[in-house]
Amino acid sequence: MRQAATMVFDIIKKALVFLGSRKQLDDIGHSNEWDLLIRGTEAEAKLLESRIFGAERRLFDGKENADVILWRDKAGWCPFSQSAQMLLEEMKVSYEIKTIPLRAYMRAGEEKDPAYIKDVPDGVVPGLQHFDKEKNCWKPAFRNVYAIYHDLQMHYPEAYPMGDADIHQEVCGPEGLVGQLERAPYRTQPKTAAKILRRIDELIQRSGGPFVCGKELTAADLQLIPLLERYEAYILFFYGQTCLDSVCPFDRLGNMLHAARDQSQAVHDLSSDQHTLARIALHYDPEGSPRSENADAIEKPKRTFTCSDARIAAAKLARNHGPVAKFALRLATKQCEQQQEDVVKAIDFALLQIATTLLHDGTSSPSFLPQSFKYPLSIKQYTADAISMLALHVGVPRDFWPGPADALRAYCSDFAHALLLSDNEKNKPPPVPSYPSAAAESSSTVISV
Repeated sequence: MRQAATMVFDIIKKALVFLGSRKQLDDIGHSNEWDLLIRGTEAEAKLLESRIFGAERRLFDGKENADVILWRDKAGWCPFSQSAQMLLEEMKVSYEIKTIPLRAYMRAGEEKDPAYIKDVPDGVVPGLQHFDKEKNCWKPAFRNVYAIYHDLQMHYPEAYPMGDADIHQEVCGPEGLVGQLERAPYRTQPKTAAKILRRIDELIQRSGGPFVCGKELTAADLQLIPLLERYEAYILFFYGQTCLDSVCPFDRLGNMLHAARDQSQAVHDLSSDQHTLARIALHYDPEGSPRSENADAIEKPKRTFTCSDARIAAAKLARNHGPVAKFALRLATKQCEQQQEDVVKAIDFALLQIATTLLHDGTSSPSFLPQSFKYPLSIKQYTADAISMLALHVGVPRDFWPGPADALRAYCSDFAHALLLSDNEKNKPPPVPSYPSAAAESSSTVISV
């Protein structure tokens, strides 16, 4: 019965999404061109549907229903939600995903799900909820990643990737390395984590690597990985390679992160990238730390994507372009409620050119023909600003894997640059917008609207 209800819900939801997308196309314009892009990227759309992060449920071993609900953050930025989901994947526990917005990123008027608040009043994630088969209902949810790990170990001891018990205790225990690293204020005082990182490095060296217990990925690694990738990104962005090396040589720790992404599809799909993590750090602490010589390199597209990555970016943009156009304008302006219809249409047309070029070009140095962008100079300025801001706010894993994210960032950045240089405007001062720019609204999902 649960399965039948779920199937009906999915059918209704997909129909509503289709109708909403159709209205989005008609409202903004260029519907025929967007339709062609959608039909031309069906294979890429199926790849996007297979992403772990974007799934609504994950069923294993032929199961028809989920055993647990994972409550995680909506944007994919919480390291503890990432850790909990990676463990469920590695253990192959069938689960359903429900999302909660992080308090620091909630929009005006947005509320957390009452069903979760009922059990977890502070609304902090991650949370877990078991299905009671005897009573045919869901048990109350509970939160805290350490409690979730312990709970899953107790419920599914044979599937739990314990590894060496002593190392597991040292890393994951109440006073373990994970807790110490979590509490270290390394974003503002990077050297506070030196002793912790050196001990993790010793464990990897002693085991022969690439992980703390040797060749097998264990629960200890899954708790460490989200924190280590954030530490590396923050220190490189704010303080630079010299600081990172002085705290702890990151060779073995970095190799651990790469090996985990190569060995585990869950780690690959749920991990973030340095660009995204740096933007998150700026949101929390916009003026608290100096930027290093690495900052520009981290914020700029790496341009290491493939043609396949470019096509995947085009596929998702084609299916979400309407909300993306409005979101891009919000990123660049304060007066979100007074968006001019012609500006939104101009941004949407810019996205159409970007998506088309992604699909048919797919190179690291795309070429655009801004002559076709027949809009007044002031609207071009708004459009260039919005597309530039969009390039900075494509998120991993929220929107894409790193490759497609890099492709969309590069194409948005290059389009905005080409637009500003078009029509012999290179030597003209840019027009002053009629309303002031504002800090980016990082709470919204850029592409996954």
